[in-house]
Amino acid sequence: MIKHRTIIIPASVQPNARALCKGLAGIAGDGMFVTGLSATGQAPATHYVSAGIISTEMAALLPCKTVTTAKLPEGERQQAQITLGAVWTGATVNNVCVIVAIATVGAFAPACLILGVAAGVQQWGASAAEREFWGLCARERVQVPDLICTFV
Repeated sequence: MIKHRTIIIPASVQPNARALCKGLAGIAGDGMFVTGLSATGQAPATHYVSAGIISTEMAALLPCKTVTTAKLPEGERQQAQITLGAVWTGATVNNVCVIVAIATVGAFAPACLILGVAAGVQQWGASAAEREFWGLCARERVQVPDLICTFV
């Protein structure tokens, strides 16, 4: 059985994680943790993400964890949701592409990672104004705790 996982790691361990993935999974592991993430969307990356289909054996080593943003303060919560949305969009595009690649005997496989990253980056870029708004709201809320922020 095949499982899906999205894994985010700190940038400090990215070189070792990439080497381990390549050593354990060969060519399939070589493309892991190449997409950088940061709070601002600008370099340098503080974390790296890898998303895709993995074997049941590997999934047993990487149990699925639920990500919750409910306990984050307003402003931070929305920024986290926007970031996760961009990551999931990229992962979804990548996975749909992989399904098409399998159906076409691998003809589109090399393009899947690029398409997934492009979709995630596009969604991240499109949300710049909203991310900036929620960041400003979070900073202002420190001074005015009862402030109600609404992005329209």
